[in-house]
Amino acid sequence: GLFTNSAGVTLNRLGRWTGWSWQPLATADIGLNNHVYALKGYTTNLGSDLHLVIGGAFTAAPGAGVSANRILQRTQTIMSGSWVALGEGFNGSVYAIERYGNGLNARTYAAGAFTHTSSGGTQLNRIAFFTGSPGSWQPVGTGVGFNNYVHTLKAAGGFLYAAGAFTSV
Repeated sequence: GLFTNSAGVTLNRLGRWTGWSWQPLATADIGLNNHVYALKGYTTNLGSDLHLVIGGAFTAAPGAGVSANRILQRTQTIMSGSWVALGEGFNGSVYAIERYGNGLNARTYAAGAFTHTSSGGTQLNRIAFFTGSPGSWQPVGTGVGFNNYVHTLKAAGGFLYAAGAFTSV
């Protein structure tokens, strides 16, 4: 969201519930500079690596020490955790994040208000998938996209569903 604290604890738009109170997601506050709209958690390596992908309107996360063009990922292993940029990011807000595909072929999809990568290089039409780390954001299909914002994504029954303010693909 846009909140910056809870009961005097600095959160800067991202927090975790401990069962008793809201706390920073990591040991240090990453300090996002604008809204967070989407969160998606998933595991890899038989559940030993935990990932949290965060999307929104933010363009900076000074405490994370990485570029944050509207999307970041936190990876937590048994030994440590780190923030990584997922590609170069986007030129507009990310409203939805979903994992789609089977097992090792599952990919992270993002959707929202963006039309290109943050440099303007790759046209994405409000939906894209990440090719893997290190990797890049790519258009879905052969440039399939939407004429207006995508607000939510959901993978179910072997399909990826999208909903939002669009009226055509």
